Amino acid sequence: MDNVKITISQEKIYIKKDFLKKIFDGVLSVHNRFVRIFSFW
Repeated sequence: MDNVKITISQEKIYIKKDFLKKIFDGVLSVHNRFVRIFSFW
């Protein structure tokens, strides 16, 4: 049972990291788009 608990917590951490990475990538792409628009002016 302990092994199962460890795997579940590891999966939760992995999912959280993946979620944060997606948010970070999204923010970066939006930021890059704004930079392109402003540098175009």
